[in-house]
Amino acid sequence: MNGRNLKLSRSSVVSLGIPTLVVAFLIGCGGGGEGTGMTSASATGVSATGVTATSTSATATTTTATTSTATTSTATTSTGTTAGDPGVLPKNKIFYDELQASTVDYRYIDPSGSGDTLFASLPFNFSGLAPNPVVANQYFFGGQIAAGSKWRIYRNSTISFSGAVSQTPSISFDFIGGVQVANNGKFLLFTAATGSGSTKMYYLELKSPLPDPVALDDADRFHISSQSDKVVYSKPVSGKGAIFTRPLPTGTSTNVIDVAGKEDVNPQFNKTATKIVFSSDRDGTFFDIYVANVDGTDVTRITNTPDVSEAGASFNEAGDTVAYVGSGATTSLVRLPIGGTAVVLKESAGLNETRWTGSDGKAKAGTSGVNVGLNQKRRPAKKTPSTIPAGLDLPRPDLAKPDRDLKDGS
Repeated sequence: MNGRNLKLSRSSVVSLGIPTLVVAFLIGCGGGGEGTGMTSASATGVSATGVTATSTSATATTTTATTSTATTSTATTSTGTTAGDPGVLPKNKIFYDELQASTVDYRYIDPSGSGDTLFASLPFNFSGLAPNPVVANQYFFGGQIAAGSKWRIYRNSTISFSGAVSQTPSISFDFIGGVQVANNGKFLLFTAATGSGSTKMYYLELKSPLPDPVALDDADRFHISSQSDKVVYSKPVSGKGAIFTRPLPTGTSTNVIDVAGKEDVNPQFNKTATKIVFSSDRDGTFFDIYVANVDGTDVTRITNTPDVSEAGASFNEAGDTVAYVGSGATTSLVRLPIGGTAVVLKESAGLNETRWTGSDGKAKAGTSGVNVGLNQKRRPAKKTPSTIPAGLDLPRPDLAKPDRDLKDGS
């Protein structure tokens, strides 16, 4: 199936498992012998123009449209964070990823819909992208250095295997999913699968010498709080997604959101980690966006769009607006003031979930920034379960057998 024709569905809602490339804080970090001399697979940005949004925009309860025009822009290359200002990303921007035929493009756009810009374009043997909250031009990413090889976490000054240093030298995986570095720079989390086992969330302390990563729990999607003290994540319970929180670095997981027989997935914290935004099909066949307190109370539905599934939501810094991707007759990047009218910023079949940066562009504890960890859209699963609504052709992968066929374009 061609990636350009994909539509967002339960797979993007639940486990689009392609990795996140997040940058991390690492001092004197050791590594394995997979650094210097490795085959180069540099993921520099490619030239592209921004897409003009001829979008429809809907209220949370209707499909009435307004228009938001995005400006045309030339793609940037993946050169890292702003020189002299460690950890800085473009400020108050909605980051998102867009699946292409042979790459995943990481882009950002102004909340008004202008300035749609390419941040980096990565082939499928890379797992994702995001900057170090505190160190400029330092990246962590999941990667498969050659066809048929195992996946590992790497660190580099550019998004490239050339000169990269393995951060998991004694352990490898059949696939690596999302990666995010804590705002305090002391650890990262990632999801990965080995053999026929379930997809798990791993904790990797960033110190020298590097310890082995520690498996915390099954997980398909996760988000670390801005305070670096907890994680929210979704995992299957009795075959359906449920949402958990867990103190970091150690602690016991708590199931905070779970409706029997329904999917509750793709959670993200707000800046203060007092709220969670997530997707669920609890009120119908299609997915809507919900907001709840961090303990799972006061669950509020904020979209109600028949024949459209919404997923990949993130809060703005103020916590009064969310960005998400909706998929129905078209697939759209949407901004929705909570209780207000949705505005479509862009339409593209390959759109996936979002992250929204803070007013200072940082992803650092103690500032106004919100941690950014971009999760890459994964290739479609081989089979489409009959339970997926018509028109949604990217089914949720079996988490016990994650789709790892990223290199074959199938």
